[in-house]
Amino acid sequence: MGSEADNTSLDWDATIAIASVACFFVSILANAGGVGGGGVFVPLLMLVVGLSGKWAIPVSNCMILAGAIPATFFNLMKRHPTRDRPLLDTNAALLLIPATLAGTTPGVMLNVLFPEWLVSAMLICLLTYTSTQTFQKGKREWRKEGEIKRKKRMEEETNSAAFVGIGDIGGGGGGGGGGGSKSKSSSGPDAAERGAASSASPSSTAPAPPSPDSPDAVKLAQIIEKEKRVDVKIVAALFLLWCLMFVLAFLRGGKGAAADASPANVTPCVNEYWALVAAPIALGLCASYLAGLYLHADCAERLRVGYAYDAGDLRMETTDGIAKWTLWAFGAGMGSGLLGIGGGMILGPLLLDLGMSPKVSAPITHFAVLFTSSMSVIQFALLGQLLPAHAGWFSCLTLIGSVMSDKVLKREMAKRGYGASIIVLCLAGIMSLSAATVFVELIISAEDGGLNEGFSRESLCGT
Repeated sequence: MGSEADNTSLDWDATIAIASVACFFVSILANAGGVGGGGVFVPLLMLVVGLSGKWAIPVSNCMILAGAIPATFFNLMKRHPTRDRPLLDTNAALLLIPATLAGTTPGVMLNVLFPEWLVSAMLICLLTYTSTQTFQKGKREWRKEGEIKRKKRMEEETNSAAFVGIGDIGGGGGGGGGGGSKSKSSSGPDAAERGAASSASPSSTAPAPPSPDSPDAVKLAQIIEKEKRVDVKIVAALFLLWCLMFVLAFLRGGKGAAADASPANVTPCVNEYWALVAAPIALGLCASYLAGLYLHADCAERLRVGYAYDAGDLRMETTDGIAKWTLWAFGAGMGSGLLGIGGGMILGPLLLDLGMSPKVSAPITHFAVLFTSSMSVIQFALLGQLLPAHAGWFSCLTLIGSVMSDKVLKREMAKRGYGASIIVLCLAGIMSLSAATVFVELIISAEDGGLNEGFSRESLCGT
């Protein structure tokens, strides 16, 4: 367990080697599970490397950011398993990301204010609950996929028997050969994955299509054509929001209690300072809520013209859930700054619980984590709580691990036909491991007298 007197230089020894190997493999699993892995990175940095939470959480955010960059890049090039459109659902991103960005500001500030034992206890409670819920979801997905594979094998056996019968009647192997060729052409990991996805995610609504010459048919065709590409306007709007929040954080300033720590000469904990704290929070929450209203209107328009939603799509048929989604996403952002988890461990289970396909929800969480972790890193850097050497080395490892996950692990999962369930179970496994490691860290801290640590207002306000 580290302390405030941590040696913050990167000394190349056995502990760094062990932590490097562990973080590399955790990043591979985390990418497959659609989370950043911060719930494991933070305890590893504290228990193995010897950093205190003050330094481990900012480094964890850097590692999460590095892993999210290639994951998002690969996801932008992938297509949806059952529809002719990108895998990344930008509508869900528009709803979630503004509120998660808003949550990073109070999260970082509470991380500075709270004692380490309280942060650890909060993380244990969060991970225990979410891992239990996600594990139950994973078991249901596993059984569902097993049933789909059994039905598919029965169909193939029936078709094979029929082709053999036709070949016998025809007096030669030509019919059987043709059947074998047809079976082979429709096999393979890609075909199996598409078949499983189609069976697991049928269209949940199939309204009667409008007349071909009606205005509704024209509008429907426009919607289908538009969704074939990534919505650049939504991505640009999210990037603009990120830039605005960066400017507000920069004006607020960082390390030091004097006004000269802020480019705008704002003294910490005065009225002007709190206004700069409240501004990004209000901006992000309002943006997410307005995005929810926009998506509700868009959903109504799609249903009106006869658009058939996929079973795993986000459907804002009512406005009842907008506030819930916004607040949950805000909590994910707070988790990024307060607990160093990136936010994916909170958003992932939420998206799964709301019925979104695991293969679609994982890219959304990666995209959201890219925004939240980068904003958290910037705010920690402004506060002077970032270790460049540790952040640079471990971030390189997670970046490589993220690439390996996409190019090796995910392809193997697709070949075996258990992609969706394994993603969910990986998510649950990572969170369970996180809860156990944080619990060990808390026990060690208690033995060292860490529970005597109190709130640190002077670290925030300097007084």
